[in-house]
Amino acid sequence: MRKRWWFLLSLVLLTAGGILALPSWLEWQNNGLMHTRHTIASDALPEAFEGYRIVHLSDLHNHTFGENQEDLVSRTASEDPDIIVFTGDLEDEDYGGSDQGLVLMERLTAIAPVYMISGNHEWRFGGWDDLEQKINERGVTTLRNDTVELTQAGETIRMSGIEDPLSSIPADEAVRSSISDPPFHLLLAHRPEDIASYAEWGADVVFTGHAHGGQIRIPFIGGLNAPGQGWMPEYTSGIHTEGVTQMVISRGLGNSTFPQRIFNRPEIITVTLQSE
Repeated sequence: MRKRWWFLLSLVLLTAGGILALPSWLEWQNNGLMHTRHTIASDALPEAFEGYRIVHLSDLHNHTFGENQEDLVSRTASEDPDIIVFTGDLEDEDYGGSDQGLVLMERLTAIAPVYMISGNHEWRFGGWDDLEQKINERGVTTLRNDTVELTQAGETIRMSGIEDPLSSIPADEAVRSSISDPPFHLLLAHRPEDIASYAEWGADVVFTGHAHGGQIRIPFIGGLNAPGQGWMPEYTSGIHTEGVTQMVISRGLGNSTFPQRIFNRPEIITVTLQSE
């Protein structure tokens, strides 16, 4: 009889402890930053870019990580990146607009050059032109179907950024032609489900976001649902390869329609380039 009572008491205490711990665990799932590091090798990479380090952020949705974004900024700075890329959805009208996103952009430019493209939320709320001006004033380079050259020790690679499809402004022929020509080419694009197009254009490395890691991740299986892909989506995280194209998917930083991440903490990605 005594053993039975001890078992019941232990069960009650464990259950109560789990219930009490649940709010803290859920908060950690939404706010506990995690860091993912990838090395991408290519025989097309110029020698001067060996070890070139890129921090990839995406889908902030105006979320806050500490006062003045200190947690996110300090974690990014610790990687000592050569450049920082942000692949869309900085703002979210359902979460207060863009004020926290602008704080982040201004602070990131003190670490390294920052490049950003639009996501669907920049177009959904119709204020991308105004937001872009504010972002540019803070020293960020926005790529709107544009291409820039990155130079290191006299050698050059290119990086293009395309508008989100919600803009109804397709990447023009000049951008696609630029990607298909040498030298080594990076591409910033919001939506990972369009990997076939990026591969057809000939991009070497693509940085994307949008999928939020599937929002809820099922251990050993993957994301549950992603915008543009539906249930059990294929492209939610990690690196995916098609032809010569390697696509890096950020699980993102904030939330949008669904307010909770599960087994899917906000992610900072560092990519280090290597020549084969």
